Amino acid sequence: MNKIMKSEETRDIGHYRQDMGLYRLPAYVFELDVDYCDREREEWIWSIGQNHETGEIWAATDTRYCGNSLFECLYQREKTL
Repeated sequence: MNKIMKSEETRDIGHYRQDMGLYRLPAYVFELDVDYCDREREEWIWSIGQNHETGEIWAATDTRYCGNSLFECLYQREKTL
């Protein structure tokens, strides 16, 4: 993960982690064509979604925000070999 973090295409969002293990992101953090991770925990972020009602942007280490009718899926990590 440390080698990957040196890439400009990977963003560490670990400091946005909330108590329940989810990540609440300010809108300015999200951008397209970037991978997301929690460097300290060495975990990839697998989905980012925007809540339709509140507009809040949330990220998770699973795919819960894609295919969820309460969220617009903004990002889903593609499985890499």
